[in-house]
Amino acid sequence: MAFKDYFITFLFALSFSLAFQYFFTPSTQQTNQNAEVSAGQAVTVGSMQDAQAPLIKEIELDHVSGKQELISVQTKYAQYTFSDHGAILQNVDFLHIGSSTQALQTVDERGLFLIGLDQKAPMHFTLEEQTEDEQAFHIKYSARLHHGTLYKLFDVYKHAYQIDMTLMVQGLDDQSSVQARVYLGAPCLQPAIEYNEPVVLYHSGVKQTSLEKIELQKPENWEETCWIKPDIFVLQDKYFAHGFAKKEGVVKRAYLSMARDAMEMVLETAPLQNDKVWKGSFYVGPKELTSLQQVDSRLDQLLQYGWFAFIAKPLDHVLVLIKDYVHNFGWALILLTFLLKLLMLPFTWRSEGDRRKNVDMQKKLAYLQKKYAHDPEELNRQRMDLMQKHGVPGLGMCLVAFLNIPIFFALNSVIRNSLHLHEASFLWISNLAASDPYYILPVLCGLVLLFNPIGGGSDDLKQAMGQYMMAVVIGGVMAQLSAGLALFVFVNILFSLMQTKIHEVLVKNA
Repeated sequence: MAFKDYFITFLFALSFSLAFQYFFTPSTQQTNQNAEVSAGQAVTVGSMQDAQAPLIKEIELDHVSGKQELISVQTKYAQYTFSDHGAILQNVDFLHIGSSTQALQTVDERGLFLIGLDQKAPMHFTLEEQTEDEQAFHIKYSARLHHGTLYKLFDVYKHAYQIDMTLMVQGLDDQSSVQARVYLGAPCLQPAIEYNEPVVLYHSGVKQTSLEKIELQKPENWEETCWIKPDIFVLQDKYFAHGFAKKEGVVKRAYLSMARDAMEMVLETAPLQNDKVWKGSFYVGPKELTSLQQVDSRLDQLLQYGWFAFIAKPLDHVLVLIKDYVHNFGWALILLTFLLKLLMLPFTWRSEGDRRKNVDMQKKLAYLQKKYAHDPEELNRQRMDLMQKHGVPGLGMCLVAFLNIPIFFALNSVIRNSLHLHEASFLWISNLAASDPYYILPVLCGLVLLFNPIGGGSDDLKQAMGQYMMAVVIGGVMAQLSAGLALFVFVNILFSLMQTKIHEVLVKNA
């Protein structure tokens, strides 16, 4: 295919992508103050009846003395450490994450799941029991209130990054209740990972199938805003997420706070009455497709695969599956490229035939142009006869280009967001998620296209210049992208050249 055809196809796809995103992607709008509040809706405090109460971001805690008692439980994925000071999740050590050789932590010194009350909240809890079954570890704490007892139960799942927390009070008067607030901090990754991103918020209402993204760099986006009865409320960075995914308990309001010197969410529960429980499910872990879907199918939107998600998700699953067999993401990417070429073979094989027809057609058109250079009418007549006899080649080549574009962007999303590929090495590449440190793959891509252009060379000077220009452009683009994607493109080019040579041999021997 000529350079012009590649460029026009790419330009059309890019224009369509930008137009679709601009016109059809929902944007955050200010709430109509007179509208009815719906679940998951963001409102400004004081603007609606459900949001009249002030946002309580500070926590008033009882004094605690003595040494804290820690307990730890270990699952397949992480080690969780709980403290009786506040009955909080003190620390999480994530094991075997990506290609990292050391445990990663996302919980800072504040811990997770601290409870604030409409009275002074207890800090000293007593460990009532610690049990386990096939599904989870079960930890139960209790603390005395002014009137009654507060129970705090954790279910730490063994085969998922899921923690269920149950709150219950006993010993209250029949007319009394306790208003609780759950504090959950944003991921604070240690040791820090290069190429991480600022924390952002995702939320969703009960009947919503999509998550809405809120950028938090601007305080006006969240300081005086609360979300009414959210079904999902998650703080995330590039690789990890901490958040709430509704199970049984209803969150009356959710909002954000910097009162304890770092970003955290505050979840107001329904009033706790005697012997009535509030239970919520929480995701605390890396942004891995299968792990996110185990807790709530909507959480996979945290991976930001965009509107090529229907391609990116299968690619993610297959890539991880292959890696489990070959134990290296570099070889997994090569095998994935080979599988994709096999799936595309019916289209690319036909494209090779169209290319050869196109070459023959161009030769015949050049002959007619030379023969009837002084007779334009006869030239046009001969051209029309030629087109009617042989048809217009090239549609098959355009189809292959269109099929490759979404695969390229989908795989780019997978590699860009995958914690698995962070620090995953292959040959001279120490991190497949980062650019090639020595620019070897970009140079190889350019050189292969320069000396062995896909589809063969061309005697036409303009087409030859276009192919050389394409080689330079692709090499430059690959230098800016991740080494994993550059490896995919390079191997894809090699397989395409091999297919072209095989097709030529078979045609000659036919």
